[in-house]
Amino acid sequence: MNITNTTEAQLLTLTRTL
Repeated sequence: MNITNTTEAQLLTLTRTL
Protein backbone atom coordinates (compact mmCIF):
# COMPACT_ATOMS: atom_id res chain seq x y z
CA MET A 1 0.00 0.00 0.00
CA ASN A 2 1.30 3.45 -0.86
CA ILE A 3 1.09 6.08 1.86
CA THR A 4 0.61 8.76 -0.80
CA ASN A 5 -2.35 6.88 -2.27
CA THR A 6 -4.00 6.59 1.15
CA THR A 7 -3.48 10.28 1.88
CA GLU A 8 -4.94 11.22 -1.49
CA ALA A 9 -7.99 9.03 -0.86
CA GLN A 10 -8.56 10.64 2.55
CA LEU A 11 -8.18 14.10 1.00
CA LEU A 12 -10.80 13.28 -1.63
CA THR A 13 -13.17 11.98 1.05
CA LEU A 14 -12.66 15.13 3.12
CA THR A 15 -13.37 17.32 0.10
CA ARG A 16 -16.55 15.37 -0.64
CA THR A 17 -17.69 15.85 2.97
CA LEU A 18 -17.21 19.58 2.69
